[in-house]
Amino acid sequence: MFGRSLRCALLTGVAVVAPLVAATAATAAGAAGTAGTGRAAGAAAAASWRVAASVQAKDQRVQFSDVAADATDDAWAIGSARMANQASFEPVIDHWDGHAWRQVTLPASVLRTLGTSSVHATIGASSPSNVWAFGTGGYWLHWNGAQWTAGRLARPAPGALGPYLGSPLVFGPADVWAFGDYQTKSGTLVPYGLHFNGQTWRPFSTSGHYGFAAESAVSPSDIWALMNAVGSGSGGGALTRWNGSRWAQVPLPSALTASATLYSVYAQSDADVWVGGKAKKTGDGVVAHWNGTAWRTDTFAPVRNFAQDALVQMVSDGRGGVWALASCTLGSCWRLWHYTGGQWQGPVQPRISGASTFVADLAHVPGSTAIWAVGGSTSGSVLGGMIALQGSVPAAKPVPRRPAPPGKASPRPWTPPPAKPVNCPDM
Repeated sequence: MFGRSLRCALLTGVAVVAPLVAATAATAAGAAGTAGTGRAAGAAAAASWRVAASVQAKDQRVQFSDVAADATDDAWAIGSARMANQASFEPVIDHWDGHAWRQVTLPASVLRTLGTSSVHATIGASSPSNVWAFGTGGYWLHWNGAQWTAGRLARPAPGALGPYLGSPLVFGPADVWAFGDYQTKSGTLVPYGLHFNGQTWRPFSTSGHYGFAAESAVSPSDIWALMNAVGSGSGGGALTRWNGSRWAQVPLPSALTASATLYSVYAQSDADVWVGGKAKKTGDGVVAHWNGTAWRTDTFAPVRNFAQDALVQMVSDGRGGVWALASCTLGSCWRLWHYTGGQWQGPVQPRISGASTFVADLAHVPGSTAIWAVGGSTSGSVLGGMIALQGSVPAAKPVPRRPAPPGKASPRPWTPPPAKPVNCPDM
């Protein structure tokens, strides 16, 4: 069974394990058309990041690749564990229930279906009883509140590699979207989008010819998807939008697509949309904002000792601003930017004191200002999965008290049940 070889270091309450120390990267002075850096404010924001949970394994390397949150008491993190000096992987899934992060045990039949090749996995949820995850090669995993099931998507074309799917948008049991791409025999990158109607997954097509790079939803009938051709080496990008009945391309400034490679999109409304990436020539971070009428593009100042500053993800900060994750590759060269008060602040790199960390994905907690972050932490030769938190700890909402009928005593106030211990025995 899954998890027997893992030694867990998970929270059983809401206290944090260790504070994060902010490391503010030195930046060049801002210039016209360059996003402001606000280093002092950025450092203060980074100081509030801290470790919420970690997973370490004996003789294994563990890392999280994706996180999703649909409520203050429902978040899911997914990643993989690899035995030292081997190329086989086991999925690692943790669940936040408003009290603690708890390890998920997958049935042996599900593990056999998933196989041992999925190093990168993505996850999405609309409730504690509706969770979808995808792995390398089109493997899928679903939790309906009672059982886990798994399978593999049909190959998009004969001889195709993939599909490779990003984080799914899960709106309900009969409304799930997945975006990605696959490669043909000749190496051509082809966009691959799927919609689940509660019964089957059906592919959909758009007007773009690039692979999907990122997606963001204002609502189930207002979805924005970014497409790029980074896999084919041509860069650029295209933006497409679902209005509830059809997909239509949204024009991006030609100067932006000619000079930048785009990786991320975040939509707060139809008049508040961000796309992010990097400048092709310099590798500096690039953002563009749509206000409903026009696009404004900004380039971040160069970051010392940081060759590339590609904005690979953007999420809400819960205050009308944006957190952006910048990275060159999956490793130590990552940074966080924060758009607040009308300007971009940073970059900063929160880290655990005495350990090297990396962040692979962010998730805003709806109805709060909290942000979950997942990745890994290296201490000596041990690589463990890490879940970090910025902001107040998201907690389960108490059950409202009902007034007692006349002549009867009032019910006792609701109190959270004690957290159950996490049991992760060794092999």
